[in-house]
Amino acid sequence: LFLPIQAKTKILSAFDVQKGTTWERAKLWSGTVNMIKGNPFIGHGVNTYSRNFPAFKPADYPDLRYAHNCYLQMAAETGLFGLGSFLLLLVYVFRRQLRRIRQKQSDAFWYAAGIGLFSGLIAFLAHSGVDTHLYSLVMATLFWMGLGIMAAEKHCKL
Repeated sequence: LFLPIQAKTKILSAFDVQKGTTWERAKLWSGTVNMIKGNPFIGHGVNTYSRNFPAFKPADYPDLRYAHNCYLQMAAETGLFGLGSFLLLLVYVFRRQLRRIRQKQSDAFWYAAGIGLFSGLIAFLAHSGVDTHLYSLVMATLFWMGLGIMAAEKHCKL
């Protein structure tokens, strides 16, 4: 109600499936799913999305961008085996961390840090469903450092 008109316009444009970012993502994801179907198990090769996407993109989509979805792009590049391996690693580390949080197996600092890292990484991974943060060197480094700290937390002593 109190937002400026520009903010209202931007918010409403997110629901426009005929143009804008929602239309673009739908086209990108459709082409990426076609790419995955083309080589589902081992993918097309790491960092080859932009080179291979033109052969799979919808005819009415004019651009050659990244997938705007880490999981789809990962499956297109490394196949379902690569995506599955990544997801299994996440499940393993997150289950261990949840167990530690529930059982309060750490001192107060590591307990709070563990909850913070867990929450931050979940948010990062959720947003990776609509963008490709894991393909940014800075963001990927931050992610892997956070995941590594969370995985090694039980071995850390202050």
